[in-house]
Amino acid sequence: MKIYYGERSKDYDYNERKKQNSDEIDRILDKLKKSGYDSLSTSEKKALFDASNK
Repeated sequence: MKIYYGERSKDYDYNERKKQNSDEIDRILDKLKKSGYDSLSTSEKKALFDASNK
């Protein structure tokens, strides 16, 4: 028996957004490691804080 849970394109879209978010967090963490916390912009700090709460 096969079970289908919606459209596959939704899965691909979800995975793509998840990867983009992960890539952005990795970029922010690299900047943090290289230049320190004070070098982060307000939006980068917010993104990092939001990711840590997930």
